[in-house]
Amino acid sequence: MKNFLFDKRGSVTVQTAGIIIIVMLLFSIVYTYAKTTVIASGIRDNVRNAVIQTVTANYYNTYAGMREGNTGAYQLDNDSTWQDCADAGNIGQSLKNLLKLTEAAGFLQKIDADSSLQYSISDMNVKVLNSDFDSNSKRLKIHATYTLNIPVSFFVVETQPISIPMNAEAEIEEKF
Repeated sequence: MKNFLFDKRGSVTVQTAGIIIIVMLLFSIVYTYAKTTVIASGIRDNVRNAVIQTVTANYYNTYAGMREGNTGAYQLDNDSTWQDCADAGNIGQSLKNLLKLTEAAGFLQKIDADSSLQYSISDMNVKVLNSDFDSNSKRLKIHATYTLNIPVSFFVVETQPISIPMNAEAEIEEKF
């Protein structure tokens, strides 16, 4: 190996250039993976915080039903019928405020200072899973699913964005 690296015939120059290009490509792949992982974990944490805020906002609606009966977020109307009063909130607006996102064409987008897209969030779907009325399940769960799209480029070549389906959930459950 030592003779190979210190060969004076000139053919090592081409091999060295090939090795440098391969190392740069591997470094680029590792950098892209690390960038994607950091962005995805940050978005996941912020979406989870927005879902927790929504569940916390529903606490007032669920407390009486959980404490007094065996139900979730239900309220008695004027005509003596029980109505589901759980609210899905506006998780998209919470994310816009938390992450300073802009909305365009149904996507929530993060634009860098140089006007390039850092990531986008699409297909946001929020489900409120309220326990059935008069059941022994005293909980309210909010489940959010979304797709995180991260553009990928190797050097100056743009490739297909990475699409990662993600989810977050939080619930209120009676403890005592």
